[in-house]
Amino acid sequence: MRLYEEQFLWLLRAGLWGKEESPFPMIAPCYIDWSSLLSLAKRQTTLLLVQDGLELLLEGQKARGEERVAVPPRALLKVQNMRMQTQKVHNDLNQLILELDGLLRSVGILPLLLKGESMASLYLCPESRNCGDIDLFVFPEDYTRAARLLATCLEQIEMATEKHGTFRRGRYNVELHFCPLVLQRPWLRHYFDLYTREKLSDVHEKVSLPFAEGKVLVPPVTYNAIFLLAHIYHHFIEGGIGLRQICDWTLFLDRNFERLDVDELATKLEQFGLMNAWKVFVSLAVGFLGLKRDRAPFYDADEHYARKAEEILAIILKEGNFGRYGKGELAKKKDDSYSTKKSKSFKLGLQRLKCRIPIFPLDTLLFFPKWASESLFRLFKKR
Repeated sequence: MRLYEEQFLWLLRAGLWGKEESPFPMIAPCYIDWSSLLSLAKRQTTLLLVQDGLELLLEGQKARGEERVAVPPRALLKVQNMRMQTQKVHNDLNQLILELDGLLRSVGILPLLLKGESMASLYLCPESRNCGDIDLFVFPEDYTRAARLLATCLEQIEMATEKHGTFRRGRYNVELHFCPLVLQRPWLRHYFDLYTREKLSDVHEKVSLPFAEGKVLVPPVTYNAIFLLAHIYHHFIEGGIGLRQICDWTLFLDRNFERLDVDELATKLEQFGLMNAWKVFVSLAVGFLGLKRDRAPFYDADEHYARKAEEILAIILKEGNFGRYGKGELAKKKDDSYSTKKSKSFKLGLQRLKCRIPIFPLDTLLFFPKWASESLFRLFKKR
């Protein structure tokens, strides 16, 4: 691992937990490759968390009388501007969530907020969590009615796929789910759907939105721990995932550890074929993000899981949030033809799946036919 990556992870951990767990890694007094470090933080959508960690580092160095890190003024200004913009997005998203929640409740539909903004309150500074889309869940029998209602105040930009339909207001996307998760293994999907029906039919778990006056329903803790992990796992296989999503899950486990039903967790992870993935990502959370071992269910110190966690981290650091970076010569150019762009996407997808097969062979191979057919269809449809 390169020095600036070690420094990035140190600052990220400090921002997550609000404390210094180890000496700051340096090869020379206070040296930081700011361009590479901040670029990495931006690609992982964790720039504000890194700033929180930097402030902690500076305070510690001052208290100890050490030479302090010199931060480029332009970098500080950019981060401060981003913090103000992120705060506004949080406010807008929270207000929109409450508006849509009230709209659906007015016709007797009780939506649940999935991941996203429901995770912000887990952070020491909620505004430091970068924003994403709004994900709402309703049961399949309520979906058509809910979608028609949302279409009265939002623009529908994508009809229902196998999981959700997508709406938009301005720059904010809203995904209306009737299926929270589609497992790679088709013979297990039915059982996860039954589990969803069982656990989400009578939900009383609520979370306070940190940027608006109101509470919304969220999934029960144990269900949510499984869902968040499965979401990370399948995005990693299918295209890429960023550290922000893994930070969400890591903090969720820590903040809700005492409330987890460990027996249910073990049973369902085995039933849904997710225990191996859980142990690998828990190893990553413990080894690189600062989660304590005694607050990490089913943490396994076996080198097998640590090695896979390290391989996943290397891929994530290279590819960035949802796999948008690290494309090298396969990055698309403006003057590329349609066929060239799709050919590059196909080659890039093959390279990425090849990297994932040694880590998670079964689910990667199960994903391959679907990915190949969709990629080839896009490649040839305009030829």
